[in-house]
Amino acid sequence: MEGDAPQVKEAKPFTTVFRRDFPYFRSLGMTYDEYWYGDPLLVRDYLQAEEYRRRQENYSLWMSGLYMREAIMASIGNAFIDKGQPPYEYPERPFPMTDEEIEAQREEQEKREVEQAEMYMKLLVEQGKDWGKKEPLDTPV
Repeated sequence: MEGDAPQVKEAKPFTTVFRRDFPYFRSLGMTYDEYWYGDPLLVRDYLQAEEYRRRQENYSLWMSGLYMREAIMASIGNAFIDKGQPPYEYPERPFPMTDEEIEAQREEQEKREVEQAEMYMKLLVEQGKDWGKKEPLDTPV
C-alpha cells in the first residue's frame, strides 16, 4: 500500500547485546571488569587477537598437513616409485618460514654446491696429473 510507513525492526537494548556476547569474550580471556567497566575499545582488541590466533592455528594445521604429506611420501610413496629413481627422503630440517630463513637456506645450498664443485675440480686435477705421460710400450720380442 502506498501510504504505509516502512516496517522498522524493534531495536534490542544494548544490555541484551552485551549480555549475549559476554560469554564469548570471557572465552577469549577478557575479565569481567574489562568487559563491563574497561575501555570499550578493548573489546575490539580481543576480537583482533582472536582473529590472529585463528590465522596462526590455521597456518599451523596447514603446515602439519605439509609435513604429513612429506612423511607419507618418504614412507609409503617410496613403495611405488619406478626402478632406478632415487627414494624420496623426508626433509632434513623444517621448512623456512621467513624471508631471512629462505635466504639463509639458499646461501647454504650455494655454499654446498661450491664445495662440491671444488671437490670435483680437485679430483679432476689429481686424475689429470698423469695426462700426457705415456707409459712405455711393451714390445713383444
